[in-house]
Order: sequence, then structure tokens, then C-alpha cells
Amino acid sequence: MTDLNFPDPCFTLRTASNDDLDDITRFHIEGFTEEPQVHYCYPFRQEYPEDHWKWIRKEYESYLEQPLKYVVHVLEGQNKIDGHVVSKTVVGLAVRNIAVLTKAHEKVDPAEKHRKDADKLHCEAFFGKPGQRFKTYFAAWAEEQVNLSSLVVHPDFRLRGGGTM
Repeated sequence: MTDLNFPDPCFTLRTASNDDLDDITRFHIEGFTEEPQVHYCYPFRQEYPEDHWKWIRKEYESYLEQPLKYVVHVLEGQNKIDGHVVSKTVVGLAVRNIAVLTKAHEKVDPAEKHRKDADKLHCEAFFGKPGQRFKTYFAAWAEEQVNLSSLVVHPDFRLRGGGTM
């Protein structure tokens, strides 16, 4: 049994950079397969994979362009041969909104209007509700919050402490 208090020594957590955009995009698409919101909002992603890739990449590009508002971390796993690290692979991803009240750049694709991979009505319903919940329940404490916007660890690397890192 893995001790969840101690991360796997093969993991490295670091702040993402623009050089990571393609890896982050690939990992997001591969890693969020179990997320109900993906199936609900983007049911045409297999039909339009280039479009899905383009908009996911733009989303992370926007996060990386706003380092005073967002922090993107990648969790890397080591690939070893004969005990020597030969490469590192993104096995986890986290996005934190560190300045909740700071206005973000104009949304990458408002109301998902230009996406071929999206169900526009589902996106409007899904993304409209969190804003209202935030105003109702959390806005009073917003200046003291750091929101974890997303967190995913590849299923093959779960329960080894990476998400806790």
C-alpha cells in the first residue's frame, strides 16, 4: 500500500512555461476523459479533434500569459532505464487562480461561440452557474482565496501522492 503522505520520489512538481503548452494540451485532453463536464460541454471533440486541441491550447496559453492571476503546475513522472532517468513525462496538471478578484483577460472563447467541438447550450448552462454560486457563497472571502481551478493526475499514477504535491 502506498503511503499517501509521501509523494512518489519519481515525481517532480514545477511551474509550467510556454514550452510546456503542447504537453499540457495533450495531457489535458488525455487526462480529463472521466470528467463529466467534458462529455457534457464538448460532445463533438472526437468529430473535431483539431478544433478541440486548438481551444484547449488557447485556454492554457491564456493562463500562462497571466502569471499574477494563474499558476499552472505540471507533475512529471520519470522514465527510467537501468535506474537512470532518461526522460520525464507530464503525468499531472493543476491550475490555481491566485488572484480571484483580478479580472482575467477577455475569455478565450466567450460562451464557446466559435468551437465546433462544443454544445453551445450546454456550455452556457454549465459555465453560467459557477459564477452565480461564487457570487452567492464565496465573494465575501474572495480576497483571501486561492482557487484550485483544475487538478488531474493520469490514472496510471494516481494514489501515489502526486495530487497532494
